[in-house]
Amino acid sequence: MMRRWILAGSWCTQALALATLEAQQPAPGARDSSFMLSTDDPRRSPSPFIGNGRLGVVIPALGIGASTSMMAGMYEEAPSDVPRVVTVPAWNAIEVYSGDRWLEAKAADDGSVSAYRQVLDLKTGTARTSYHWTVGSKPMSVRVETFISRADPHLSAVRLSLAPQYQGRLRVRFALLGWPPPRRLPLATLEKAERDWQPADIWYPGHMVVRSRSATRVSGGARLSVTATPEGCPATILAQAAAVTWGKELPGVTVRTTATGDTARVEIAFDASRGRSYTFTQIVSSASSADGPSPLPLLTRQAQTAQARGYEALAADNARAW
Repeated sequence: MMRRWILAGSWCTQALALATLEAQQPAPGARDSSFMLSTDDPRRSPSPFIGNGRLGVVIPALGIGASTSMMAGMYEEAPSDVPRVVTVPAWNAIEVYSGDRWLEAKAADDGSVSAYRQVLDLKTGTARTSYHWTVGSKPMSVRVETFISRADPHLSAVRLSLAPQYQGRLRVRFALLGWPPPRRLPLATLEKAERDWQPADIWYPGHMVVRSRSATRVSGGARLSVTATPEGCPATILAQAAAVTWGKELPGVTVRTTATGDTARVEIAFDASRGRSYTFTQIVSSASSADGPSPLPLLTRQAQTAQARGYEALAADNARAW
């Protein structure tokens, strides 16, 4: 299988087949294609990594799903292991249910994903992913846009648009999600390496322990938050607060929030109509105790203020800062 990231000087002009999302496509010439990297292979590897110098994240192949995210200055000191940079709780743990199947973070090798394109805009540090997802007789167009703000180093944002071409009940989940601990080697005490060790056996990220989590329904959306500490460094605190919003027009909407274990989650279920487009936005604010004591209350207010300004305004601020 050909795997490639293509400089978009050979920009592909293929339009989305569904008119409901065509209006979201940039006008011809709206962006300088010499600063675009693109791929049309949903099963390529590796994925691109975007960031603002403080926070970074691996963009999943399908644009959604928990993926590796790291923050500057966050390290662990686990017993018997060497110090490691940690993977912070995932803030892009988004899932979509068609009524028959959940959309996985990686494209299944069954032809269910088509018309795929992922573009990394190097001028704004923004990743845009679009494709059609078909399960049985249920086609849906998916579009995801993600950036980590350079204008405000605490902020990151994801906008998800779904355009089903069928009538049915859809479910969308947004979560802040802690990672399980790695399978460790006692590298601080080992005297020799084994011949069969692979790079992944040695170079794994450190672990953060989730200390608190919350999920609350609010008018027109939900609020999620977690706090976590790197393993072996209880004095270092990471706080994350997310404001999730969706359109007021969602028919038959029901909302369920859960906060347990290492997860804070909101699930939105609604009755989708053929030819309609539904948009969801998640604004996340992240900070550590290095930014000041008790960072969570400040982050919660910051996420709410950013959400009130709107995704477009935040994206414009980010683009200008780049």
